[in-house]
Amino acid sequence: MAQTNSPTIERLVGRENYNTWKFAMQALLEHEDLWGCVTGDAMYTEDTAEKYISEPQTVQEALESPDKEKWISAIKAEHDSILENNTWELVDL
Repeated sequence: MAQTNSPTIERLVGRENYNTWKFAMQALLEHEDLWGCVTGDAMYTEDTAEKYISEPQTVQEALESPDKEKWISAIKAEHDSILENNTWELVDL
């Protein structure tokens, strides 16, 4: 993962540091040109989502991505969870 030069932001600790945390987060997001995502600005909602949140849309895309091993692990974990929790029902097709 690439190292960024983003400033360290103090962890939110409830109400005691909310105002300073909020100010720091807004400043950082504005600097990264992402504040519009938080406010729901139409200019950001589609383009920015595609630019920063690029998850595969199909299993094939997941298996061809650089994160292939992570996707395989996630698929196996989901499958195991479905079986373990009996959240499926076998039906005739």
